Amino acid sequence: MKYVILTILLAVNSWAYRTGETLDREIMQKLGISDTNTTVIDFFASWCEGCRHELPQIEALSRKGVYVIGVDVDEEVSRGRVFQKEMGLTFRVIDDPKGEIIEKFNPVGMPALYIIQNGKVREQIIGTRESIGVLLDRKLAR
Repeated sequence: MKYVILTILLAVNSWAYRTGETLDREIMQKLGISDTNTTVIDFFASWCEGCRHELPQIEALSRKGVYVIGVDVDEEVSRGRVFQKEMGLTFRVIDDPKGEIIEKFNPVGMPALYIIQNGKVREQIIGTRESIGVLLDRKLAR
């Protein structure tokens, strides 16, 4: 049984963008990113405790000039918008209530951050990090 579950998980995750892969044009247009800039994509939701912890640090990076696009995966858009306001987000946020964007990335957990550079996935950071702002600063400096 363990092998069946593992096989299913691997198959489902095989459709996800991996480090080094180029994003398709459709998803780049949906997100409004160019293939010449570095962009941090942050998938979050109001029900995600780790997201609540990390979002203030992501917001601070955005205010320092890092180009951040948030993707709110709350199924109820109004709840997501209240959460965005509560968190004081000023960076661009795309609502993804049907999961059309997140399914292209298919992260194995939340929060999920992707650094996109020249149209390719340069880094993936899945799960809560205590000092995500410091970690992203280091990764973006490379």
